[in-house]
Amino acid sequence: MATKQVTANLPGFLEGVIERRWKAKRYASRSEYVIGLLLWDIYCRKPHAFTGSLMKQASWVMETFVRSLVLELGEPEPPPGDICRYRFNVYVPLVLMPLVKTRAKEEGYRSGSAYIVSLVIYDLKEREFPTRVAHPKARDVMNQKDTERIAFYTQLAATFGNPNRNWPKRMNEIRIIEEQKDTK
Repeated sequence: MATKQVTANLPGFLEGVIERRWKAKRYASRSEYVIGLLLWDIYCRKPHAFTGSLMKQASWVMETFVRSLVLELGEPEPPPGDICRYRFNVYVPLVLMPLVKTRAKEEGYRSGSAYIVSLVIYDLKEREFPTRVAHPKARDVMNQKDTERIAFYTQLAATFGNPNRNWPKRMNEIRIIEEQKDTK
């Protein structure tokens, strides 16, 4: 599957946090984790009220918020004055790139990189509420064969402007099964 590398620069102290996050959600790699976030956002296409305004602030405002968020999540305290950057490289399927660019523009981000950073921050912020960010749906796509994933990406791209689109039936069935397991 043809992909494009997208680089996002995150505060360095998030490297371990993000790695633990994608492993906890049972993704095979950070690229799959980010694609899962992209799929959900592209599918929902809801305004980014919180992260959108956060990303438009000075970088120190975002970093201050992320530092306090890391502490709230029970992660190790970031070193004081740590300003190093973490180069976060992910590979996004080419068929999704126009959708990424459209979503970034719709939400007022200056780049696809800023859009991805906002999705990661949002996911970290909402990690205690897994029903708000439906990882099971996106994770199921990532567990499919390449041909099935490409078909899903193509379907998502073709129906991007349709507000009545649905996740494929199989993914909804898996989500219901997973939710039933979680309640037991």
